Amino acid sequence: MTTAASPHADWISALSPLIGRRLDALIWMPMISDTPQLVAEFEGPAFSFTGSVFLSFEGASLILSWRQVGYEMVLDHGPRASWGAHTLDRVRIAMNGAWTQVEGSVLKQLELFTGPTMVDPEGEVMALRLALENQTRRSHVWIGVGGPAGVFSMDDLWVAVDMDPPNRVDLSLLATVPA
Repeated sequence: MTTAASPHADWISALSPLIGRRLDALIWMPMISDTPQLVAEFEGPAFSFTGSVFLSFEGASLILSWRQVGYEMVLDHGPRASWGAHTLDRVRIAMNGAWTQVEGSVLKQLELFTGPTMVDPEGEVMALRLALENQTRRSHVWIGVGGPAGVFSMDDLWVAVDMDPPNRVDLSLLATVPA
């Protein structure tokens, strides 16, 4: 059970109001130098890039990126996850590939995970798994710090739709929203 004193209370308070809302837009915000690589890969079900992810829900939005805690990289949200002006591009998800039915789906559940680290950052969130549902399909989207090998301490983001990270067995569930 997660309580107000929990290290995840900030995440829970930010994510709880999004449950039951429609995801209107999912936008990749790569660092400008990563944009060509992202555009070449973004139709596939999984890829990584440096930057942020912007999720626009009915009446609310969420920005996710990485931040450093000690020697580790962890996932962060909100203003702390924002980059400086003019450092990131904006690329809408591919509408003709694995991501086709993500936008327009309703967020049913979120799970927060931590992963393998060199020094335990006391259960900091390293990845989110979003359970989405629309009239014809259920899907899940992963957003976490990491790279092609999955979720781990890295200053890039790893994203995927309907597939788990290659190192899923190394991840630990921290909390589920709603519980």
